[in-house]
Amino acid sequence: MGPNKEATQTGSYTAAEREQHFVCALGNGIISNYIVEAEVGSIASSTIDWEGDNIAFYSGSSGLSNPAINKNTLCPKGGEVTINAAGTGSGVVPLLRPEDITVDFGTELLAEGGPILPGN
Repeated sequence: MGPNKEATQTGSYTAAEREQHFVCALGNGIISNYIVEAEVGSIASSTIDWEGDNIAFYSGSSGLSNPAINKNTLCPKGGEVTINAAGTGSGVVPLLRPEDITVDFGTELLAEGGPILPGN
C-alpha cells in the first residue's frame, strides 16, 4: 500500500501487494490515555494514546519479526507477525448511533423553570 492508505482490503493479499505495505509496530505497547467524546445527536468518537517500549518499521506485511521484548532479559521475544486482510469478523458488534445518545431530566420542573437535577 502506498502512503495515506489503510489496510481495508477484505480478500487475501497477493505477494506483490504485501511488498507494497509499510508497518509501524509497537513492542510491549500499553494504553496511556483513552478519551471518549459524545454529544446528543452526534457520532461518538474516541482517542487512544499508546506507549511502547520499542518501535519497529517494516516494509511488507508477512513474516515480520515480533517487535515485543522480554521485560526481564531485555531481549527480543522472537516469533513472527503477519498482517491479515481486514474483516468484520463473525461476531455481533454493538454500534453506538447518534440517536442512541439522549439526555432525560424527567418531567419535574423547578418553580423558577428548568429541570430538577439530583441535589436540587
